[in-house]
Amino acid sequence: MPSFKDTRGNEWLLRLDVGKIRDVRELHKVNLAAIDGTAYDKLESDPELLVNVLWTLCKSQAGEKSVSEVQFGEGLVGDAIDNATAAMLEAIGDFFPKSKRQMIQTLAQKTRAMRDVGLAKAMAKLNDPELETRMQEAMDRKLNADVEKILTQFDSATDSPASSESSPTP
Repeated sequence: MPSFKDTRGNEWLLRLDVGKIRDVRELHKVNLAAIDGTAYDKLESDPELLVNVLWTLCKSQAGEKSVSEVQFGEGLVGDAIDNATAAMLEAIGDFFPKSKRQMIQTLAQKTRAMRDVGLAKAMAKLNDPELETRMQEAMDRKLNADVEKILTQFDSATDSPASSESSPTP
């Protein structure tokens, strides 16, 4: 049975059944039984939603461990979220019969692989020394444009007809 540990060392077991899937769908508008990957996408992109769904699935265990909903959420940060996500995907796969399970597991593996590739590409771009140079140049252009705008407004205010006329001499 899939499981994950929170940052406090509590181990949580995940086993889906029709009742839990219904509860998650009604409470969180996520259909864990959808085989098109939409549940994974929603949970992967929204850690708060993921924690709320996990709470729904682990609430009875939390009662046995005297863990409140707030404590449960506090224990799911950092790597614990990745571990919980992996356990959730495994639990979703385990819910289905073998033929669909293999398809869902393959889809989950491919999705994780693509996420890892995307993350590696993003990190390469962020670590590219040219990026910092380009960002500094963009900041300088923006700063110069802002200063020019302020100076133009200041010049317009001092070039008013009243200020350009000479004051009458007595």
